[in-house]
Amino acid sequence: MAPTHPAGGGVTFRPREPADLPTLVTLLAAQQARSHYPFRWPLPFPPEQFIARETERHSWVAVVDGTTAGHIAVTEVIDDDFSRVWTAATGRAASGLGCVSAFFVDETRRGSGIGGGLLDRAVALLRLQGRLPVLDVVQRHGDALAIYRHRGWREVGEVRPPWLPADEPPVIAMVLDDPTGDPITLPPATGLRAVDLHPPEQPSAATDHRPRDGVDVERTGRQQLRAPRA
Repeated sequence: MAPTHPAGGGVTFRPREPADLPTLVTLLAAQQARSHYPFRWPLPFPPEQFIARETERHSWVAVVDGTTAGHIAVTEVIDDDFSRVWTAATGRAASGLGCVSAFFVDETRRGSGIGGGLLDRAVALLRLQGRLPVLDVVQRHGDALAIYRHRGWREVGEVRPPWLPADEPPVIAMVLDDPTGDPITLPPATGLRAVDLHPPEQPSAATDHRPRDGVDVERTGRQQLRAPRA
Protein backbone atom coordinates (compact mmCIF):
# COMPACT_ATOMS: atom_id res chain seq x y z
CA MET A 1 0.00 0.00 0.00
CA ALA A 2 1.40 3.39 -0.98
CA PRO A 3 1.73 5.92 1.84
CA THR A 4 -1.01 8.46 2.31
CA HIS A 5 -0.39 12.09 3.15
CA PRO A 6 -3.03 13.97 5.16
CA ALA A 7 -3.76 17.46 3.89
CA GLY A 8 -6.30 18.63 6.42
CA GLY A 9 -10.08 18.64 6.25
CA GLY A 10 -10.22 14.86 5.92
CA VAL A 11 -8.42 14.91 2.55
CA THR A 12 -5.39 12.74 1.78
CA PHE A 13 -3.30 12.61 -1.37
CA ARG A 14 -1.37 9.55 -2.50
CA PRO A 15 0.04 8.01 -5.68
CA ARG A 16 -2.57 6.26 -7.82
CA GLU A 17 -2.64 2.48 -7.59
CA PRO A 18 -3.98 -0.01 -10.16
CA ALA A 19 -6.90 -0.82 -7.87
CA ASP A 20 -8.05 2.81 -8.09
CA LEU A 21 -8.87 2.67 -11.80
CA PRO A 22 -12.43 1.24 -11.66
CA THR A 23 -13.48 3.89 -9.14
CA LEU A 24 -11.76 6.63 -11.13
CA VAL A 25 -13.55 5.56 -14.33
CA THR A 26 -16.87 5.87 -12.49
CA LEU A 27 -15.86 9.26 -11.09
CA LEU A 28 -14.75 10.49 -14.52
CA ALA A 29 -18.09 9.52 -16.05
CA ALA A 30 -20.12 11.07 -13.23
CA GLN A 31 -18.49 14.50 -13.53
CA GLN A 32 -18.34 14.65 -17.34
CA ALA A 33 -21.89 15.94 -17.96
CA ARG A 34 -21.21 19.19 -16.11
CA SER A 35 -17.49 19.66 -16.70
CA HIS A 36 -17.50 18.49 -20.36
CA TYR A 37 -14.20 16.75 -19.54
CA PRO A 38 -13.19 14.71 -21.41
CA PHE A 39 -14.63 16.72 -24.30
CA ARG A 40 -15.47 13.57 -26.28
CA TRP A 41 -17.87 11.29 -24.41
CA PRO A 42 -18.11 8.42 -24.63
CA LEU A 43 -14.44 8.16 -25.46
CA PRO A 44 -13.38 6.25 -28.60
CA PHE A 45 -11.06 4.13 -26.44
CA PRO A 46 -11.31 2.62 -22.92
CA PRO A 47 -11.51 5.37 -20.27
CA GLU A 48 -8.80 3.58 -18.31
CA GLN A 49 -6.39 4.65 -21.08
CA PHE A 50 -7.47 8.26 -20.67
CA ILE A 51 -6.63 8.14 -16.96
CA ALA A 52 -3.50 5.95 -16.99
CA ARG A 53 -1.48 6.96 -20.06
CA GLU A 54 1.68 5.42 -21.44
CA THR A 55 3.37 8.82 -21.28
CA GLU A 56 2.56 9.21 -17.57
CA ARG A 57 5.38 9.90 -15.14
CA HIS A 58 3.48 10.41 -11.89
CA SER A 59 -0.12 10.50 -10.69
CA TRP A 60 -2.07 11.22 -7.54
CA VAL A 61 -5.54 10.57 -6.20
CA ALA A 62 -7.35 12.61 -3.57
CA VAL A 63 -9.22 10.60 -0.95
CA VAL A 64 -11.86 12.05 1.40
CA ASP A 65 -13.01 9.87 4.30
CA GLY A 66 -12.02 6.75 2.38
CA THR A 67 -13.72 7.81 -0.86
CA THR A 68 -11.79 8.67 -4.02
CA ALA A 69 -12.51 12.30 -4.85
CA GLY A 70 -10.10 13.35 -7.59
CA HIS A 71 -7.13 12.57 -9.82
CA ILE A 72 -4.25 14.29 -11.60
CA ALA A 73 -1.24 13.10 -13.60
CA VAL A 74 1.99 14.46 -15.01
CA THR A 75 2.92 13.17 -18.47
CA GLU A 76 5.86 13.69 -20.78
CA VAL A 77 5.34 16.01 -23.74
CA ILE A 78 5.27 14.15 -27.05
CA ASP A 79 5.96 15.63 -30.47
CA ASP A 80 2.65 17.03 -31.72
CA ASP A 81 1.00 20.37 -32.50
CA PHE A 82 0.67 21.20 -28.80
CA SER A 83 4.34 20.58 -28.10
CA ARG A 84 5.34 22.79 -31.00
CA VAL A 85 3.31 25.67 -29.53
CA TRP A 86 4.74 25.11 -26.04
CA THR A 87 8.35 24.82 -27.16
CA ALA A 88 8.09 27.89 -29.40
CA ALA A 89 6.57 29.94 -26.57
CA THR A 90 9.04 28.86 -23.89
CA GLY A 91 12.24 28.29 -25.82
CA ARG A 92 12.56 24.91 -24.13
CA ALA A 93 12.83 21.47 -25.63
CA ALA A 94 9.94 19.09 -24.96
CA SER A 95 12.12 17.31 -22.39
CA GLY A 96 12.13 20.53 -20.35
CA LEU A 97 8.33 20.53 -20.13
CA GLY A 98 5.80 18.40 -18.28
CA CYS A 99 2.09 18.17 -19.06
CA VAL A 100 -0.67 18.27 -16.45
CA SER A 101 -3.17 15.64 -17.59
CA ALA A 102 -6.22 13.57 -16.58
CA PHE A 103 -7.23 16.18 -14.00
CA PHE A 104 -10.74 15.81 -12.60
CA VAL A 105 -12.57 16.06 -9.27
CA ASP A 106 -15.78 14.63 -7.85
CA GLU A 107 -18.58 16.93 -8.98
CA THR A 108 -20.12 16.96 -5.48
CA ARG A 109 -16.88 18.29 -3.98
CA ARG A 110 -16.28 21.25 -6.27
CA GLY A 111 -14.96 24.29 -4.40
CA SER A 112 -13.55 22.21 -1.55
CA GLY A 113 -9.89 22.80 -2.43
CA ILE A 114 -9.29 19.25 -3.65
CA GLY A 115 -8.53 20.36 -7.19
CA GLY A 116 -6.12 23.01 -5.96
CA GLY A 117 -4.34 20.47 -3.79
CA LEU A 118 -3.92 18.07 -6.70
CA LEU A 119 -2.69 20.81 -9.03
CA ASP A 120 -0.21 22.06 -6.41
CA ARG A 121 1.35 18.60 -6.23
CA ALA A 122 1.71 18.25 -9.97
CA VAL A 123 3.28 21.70 -10.29
CA ALA A 124 5.61 21.09 -7.33
CA LEU A 125 6.92 17.88 -8.89
CA LEU A 126 7.66 19.60 -12.19
CA ARG A 127 9.34 22.55 -10.44
CA LEU A 128 11.59 20.19 -8.49
CA GLN A 129 12.52 18.41 -11.70
CA GLY A 130 13.36 21.73 -13.34
CA ARG A 131 10.59 21.33 -15.89
CA LEU A 132 7.99 23.89 -16.91
CA PRO A 133 4.32 22.92 -16.37
CA VAL A 134 2.11 22.99 -19.47
CA LEU A 135 -1.46 21.96 -20.25
CA ASP A 136 -4.20 22.33 -22.82
CA VAL A 137 -7.83 23.22 -22.20
CA VAL A 138 -10.92 23.20 -24.41
CA GLN A 139 -12.58 26.62 -24.43
CA ARG A 140 -15.90 25.09 -23.48
CA HIS A 141 -14.24 24.18 -20.16
CA GLY A 142 -14.83 27.75 -19.00
CA ASP A 143 -14.55 27.09 -15.26
CA ALA A 144 -11.23 25.31 -15.67
CA LEU A 145 -9.89 28.04 -17.94
CA ALA A 146 -10.82 30.72 -15.40
CA ILE A 147 -9.08 28.83 -12.60
CA TYR A 148 -5.89 28.38 -14.60
CA ARG A 149 -5.81 32.07 -15.49
CA HIS A 150 -6.37 33.01 -11.85
CA ARG A 151 -3.48 30.76 -10.82
CA GLY A 152 -1.09 32.45 -13.23
CA TRP A 153 -1.16 30.12 -16.23
CA ARG A 154 -0.39 31.95 -19.45
CA GLU A 155 -2.06 31.34 -22.82
CA VAL A 156 0.60 30.81 -25.46
CA GLY A 157 -1.32 29.60 -28.50
CA GLU A 158 -4.22 27.69 -29.98
CA VAL A 159 -4.41 24.24 -31.58
CA ARG A 160 -7.06 22.45 -33.61
CA PRO A 161 -6.53 18.74 -32.90
CA PRO A 162 -8.15 16.23 -35.29
CA TRP A 163 -10.83 15.25 -32.77
CA LEU A 164 -12.15 18.82 -32.30
CA PRO A 165 -15.45 19.51 -34.15
CA ALA A 166 -15.30 22.24 -36.80
CA ASP A 167 -17.82 24.42 -34.92
CA GLU A 168 -15.75 24.46 -31.71
CA PRO A 169 -13.13 27.15 -31.02
CA PRO A 170 -9.50 26.01 -30.89
CA VAL A 171 -8.00 24.35 -27.82
CA ILE A 172 -5.88 26.72 -25.73
CA ALA A 173 -2.27 25.81 -24.90
CA MET A 174 -1.08 27.19 -21.55
CA VAL A 175 2.20 27.46 -19.64
CA LEU A 176 2.92 28.18 -15.97
CA ASP A 177 6.08 30.29 -15.98
CA ASP A 178 8.76 29.87 -13.33
CA PRO A 179 8.21 32.19 -10.36
CA THR A 180 10.74 35.02 -10.30
CA GLY A 181 13.09 34.89 -7.36
CA ASP A 182 10.98 32.46 -5.36
CA PRO A 183 12.62 29.35 -3.88
CA ILE A 184 11.26 26.01 -5.02
CA THR A 185 9.20 24.54 -2.18
CA LEU A 186 7.20 21.37 -1.90
CA PRO A 187 3.60 21.62 -0.65
CA PRO A 188 2.74 19.41 2.33
CA ALA A 189 1.69 15.85 1.64
CA THR A 190 3.06 15.69 -1.87
CA GLY A 191 3.94 12.01 -1.73
CA LEU A 192 7.04 12.05 -3.91
CA ARG A 193 9.87 9.55 -4.02
CA ALA A 194 13.49 10.47 -4.69
CA VAL A 195 13.24 8.96 -8.18
CA ASP A 196 10.38 11.34 -9.01
CA LEU A 197 12.68 14.36 -8.75
CA HIS A 198 14.52 13.47 -11.96
CA PRO A 199 12.93 13.94 -15.40
CA PRO A 200 12.59 10.83 -17.58
CA GLU A 201 15.34 10.04 -20.04
CA GLN A 202 14.43 11.25 -23.52
CA PRO A 203 15.14 9.09 -26.59
CA SER A 204 17.58 10.47 -29.11
CA ALA A 205 16.33 11.69 -32.47
CA ALA A 206 17.72 8.56 -34.10
CA THR A 207 15.77 6.22 -31.84
CA ASP A 208 12.66 8.27 -31.10
CA HIS A 209 9.76 5.95 -31.91
CA ARG A 210 7.15 7.79 -29.89
CA PRO A 211 3.79 8.05 -31.67
CA ARG A 212 2.69 11.36 -33.11
CA ASP A 213 -0.80 12.78 -33.49
CA GLY A 214 -4.09 11.08 -32.58
CA VAL A 215 -5.02 8.11 -30.41
CA ASP A 216 -4.68 5.12 -32.71
CA VAL A 217 -2.04 2.43 -32.71
CA GLU A 218 0.77 2.90 -35.21
CA ARG A 219 3.76 0.80 -36.17
CA THR A 220 6.98 2.72 -35.62
CA GLY A 221 9.40 -0.14 -35.23
CA ARG A 222 7.01 -1.50 -32.60
CA GLN A 223 3.37 -0.76 -31.72
CA GLN A 224 2.67 1.93 -29.16
CA LEU A 225 -0.55 3.51 -27.97
CA ARG A 226 -0.68 7.22 -28.61
CA ALA A 227 -1.34 9.37 -25.59
CA PRO A 228 -5.06 10.21 -25.43
CA ARG A 229 -6.13 13.80 -24.96
CA ALA A 230 -9.68 15.05 -24.63
